[in-house]
Amino acid sequence: MAAEHYLVCYDISSRTVRYRVEKELLGYGERVQYSVFECLLTFEQFQTLRHDIRQWLEDGDRVNYFRLCIHCLRRRITQGAMVAWQASHFEIIDG
Repeated sequence: MAAEHYLVCYDISSRTVRYRVEKELLGYGERVQYSVFECLLTFEQFQTLRHDIRQWLEDGDRVNYFRLCIHCLRRRITQGAMVAWQASHFEIIDG
């Protein structure tokens, strides 16, 4: 099965829970912002990741998963130091 790109972002208040989620996400992808990760996952990896993160979440915590289609990836514009999977600091793709 082919892997797909996902953008995973979270809002977690507990420092301990946030650390666990960050550590888990680092095993699956790359941090692109403080609480945002970009991951290349198969369907099975995606299900495992969601299951593993779900066990730590507390009331009020939120994790969002966005599947990035090929068109979204081509239209991405990135600036700054934390650049995910791009060769230059500023690049317009499919402009």
